[in-house]
Amino acid sequence: MAQKPYMLKPDLEIAKVFSDRTRAKIIELLEKKGEMTNTLLSRELGISKATVTHHMKILEEAGVVRVSRVEETRGIPKKYYTIDAKFLESRREDISKPVMEEVEREFRKLFQNKKFRGKLSDEVNISFLRLYKSALLSAKVNLDDVLFDQGYELGKNVFSEMVAGESLEEVLISLGHLWEELKLGTVEILEVGDKARIVVRDCYQCMHMPNVGKPLCATDEGIIAGVLEKKLGSRFSVKEVECWGTGKEYCEFEIRKLANT
Repeated sequence: MAQKPYMLKPDLEIAKVFSDRTRAKIIELLEKKGEMTNTLLSRELGISKATVTHHMKILEEAGVVRVSRVEETRGIPKKYYTIDAKFLESRREDISKPVMEEVEREFRKLFQNKKFRGKLSDEVNISFLRLYKSALLSAKVNLDDVLFDQGYELGKNVFSEMVAGESLEEVLISLGHLWEELKLGTVEILEVGDKARIVVRDCYQCMHMPNVGKPLCATDEGIIAGVLEKKLGSRFSVKEVECWGTGKEYCEFEIRKLANT
């Protein structure tokens, strides 16, 4: 599964820059085309040139893009923008890979009932997890795509090894049992057919979080999608439609098999 375009930098201001979907699309277009003017970006994105100019100013001030050349047409300068070389280089470095490999090793030890913190308890206080979520929300940083992708890799490479079943229903039942065994929440299957729906109560990462107007469990979306693809050989769309973050006291996920997979 190809990862969505995003860039990770250890800087809050840069994270804010890339939390906006329009700016992420601009970067994606510039990577594909090499260089573009505000007018060309406006046409490709279907938004006003003024809106593009606003986003390009933010990207340029952050040092993400730069003017590559200027052409004059009838005395009017036309700026071409490209991605700054240092960001292209950072994009090539997979800084998350060694971290993700360590996470996968720790989960395998957990499944083997081995303690990986020695004499310390392996139980993690979920209050800290919610603290980190709250910090990201306060900073208005959207990392849902990143969290989904990391969850997907974990589901495909690790969780799938502990799940059984040859049909969508069987895999969901088995995954639900694993979820409860790990004390991540209690799972109920509401519907299985062209569309599957499951509900998770007592969710480990969003229970008692306030209503912020959006679901909060992108990691779980990714884990479920990764498990289903690995076990059933097809890609699935997994979308959290209800959550403590949307004012409900449970998480609800809609699952659909994607066509042509």
